Amino acid sequence: MARPNLERTNFGQWLENKRLAENESVDDQANRIGIHITSISQYSRGKRPLSINFLRKVVKAYNLQGEEEKDMYKSTLTAEDIENAKKLQSNMPLEDVAVQIKYGLSL
Repeated sequence: MARPNLERTNFGQWLENKRLAENESVDDQANRIGIHITSISQYSRGKRPLSINFLRKVVKAYNLQGEEEKDMYKSTLTAEDIENAKKLQSNMPLEDVAVQIKYGLSL
């Protein structure tokens, strides 16, 4: 069972849940995504900024599609991202707008 980590970000929790669902070690996950094992910890704790290139690697590594891909991107959103999305009056769900603003992606 995973140890609780109070420093983990929402994305870090998503990444850990994905790893556990796939029965992978952290090393396996890093290799699958194509990054160094220490980067997993840095991304999970918000010590390294998430880039669209890294997130695309995650999408490709796990063949994420549909709701699963949306959930991954939504896990990266901050309160500031949501506030920025509120400024746009849109009929789309707020988190979808925030992902579109932050990454230029339409989900």
